[in-house]
This record gives sequence, C-alpha cells and structure tokens, in this order.
Amino acid sequence: VSSAAMFNTVVMGGAQGYMQLASKILMPVSMSILGISLAGSVCGELKLETLAQAVKKTVIWILGLIMTVFVALLAMQSFITVPSDNVGIKAARFTVSNSVPFIGGAVSDSLSVMYGGIGIIRNNFGVFGIITGGVLILPSIISVLCYKLAFSLAASFSDLFGISQLTGLMKCAEGVSSIITAMLVSFLLMAVISISLMIFMAGGAV
Repeated sequence: VSSAAMFNTVVMGGAQGYMQLASKILMPVSMSILGISLAGSVCGELKLETLAQAVKKTVIWILGLIMTVFVALLAMQSFITVPSDNVGIKAARFTVSNSVPFIGGAVSDSLSVMYGGIGIIRNNFGVFGIITGGVLILPSIISVLCYKLAFSLAASFSDLFGISQLTGLMKCAEGVSSIITAMLVSFLLMAVISISLMIFMAGGAV
C-alpha cells in the first residue's frame, strides 16, 4: 500500500513538474521559433531558418521524451485503467494517434488511463465535474487548431502567389501551432490523471 501511494505521488509530481516545464520553458522557446523565423523572413541575409528548425526539433524531442517517460510510468502501475480492447477506446486511440501532432502515439497509449480517470471524476463530481474540466482547456485547444488551419491556408495562398518569404513564415507559425496543440493535449491528459490521483489518494470512490 505504501509503495503504491508513493508511486502515485511520483506520477502526480511528475505531471505537475511537466506542466511547469512546459509553461515556463517549452512554451516561451516555441514562441522564439516564430520570432527567429520572422527575423529571417524580414532579413534573408541572416539565414535563420536552420536555427529555427533546430530549436523546433529540440522542443519536439523534449516533449516526446517527457511523454514517453510519463506513459512508461503509467504502464508500470496504474489503478485507473480500463480494458484496452474496448471498441470506444480502440477508436479513440486510432483517432488521437493520427491527429495529435508529434506525441499522438504516446497520448493514445494513455487513453485507457485517462478514460478511467474521467470515470473517477464523474463518480465523485458527476457530469458537472467533467464539463467544468472541459470548459477550462478545450476552448484553448480549439482556438489553437483554428489558428493552425488559418496559418495553413495563408501558407497555401502565399505559395500560390509566389511570396516565398511569407510562405516560410506561415509554415513556421503552423508548426508552432502544432507544438502548442501537442502541449495542450498533454496538459489535458496529465490534468485528468492528476485530479483522479488526488481523488484516489483522498479515499474517493473509484
């Protein structure tokens, strides 16, 4: 019992640590990619595209590494899993794996745990608890996805008219939007798991 409690504390602490790392470091660094690309598009002699791509790859690598470690921790011991052969879980895993940028595979592997966590929240707070959580983060995800679509369309039109500098900038903005989308999805995953862990450790219903 004590080892399980310690493990759950480590998982929750890791989730909180990741959220702090992403909001204080990864998000500002992602914004710097856009700034570097903007400077490169204004002054082509600087040749900053390679630097922007290097920073982008670094952020993606760190994000993927963190999610891989987090999923591995969940796989070692989890109290809120549901059967992975559930038809709904299979469909959700396929959708998430193909739609979430960069970390879709890691997030899809955690869906059964997230689904179990949502069940714990529903059992303790009802549907209102789920709706409240969705209202807090889903609008941000939808907003970023709309920006991503807008940047993609702008890149297509600028490429159509042969404005190469603007095309590169719009594609970079689309890439940054993809990174932010991946961060927000991971925030949602870890928030659900952290809340369910707190409920479980406080003796809430499972």
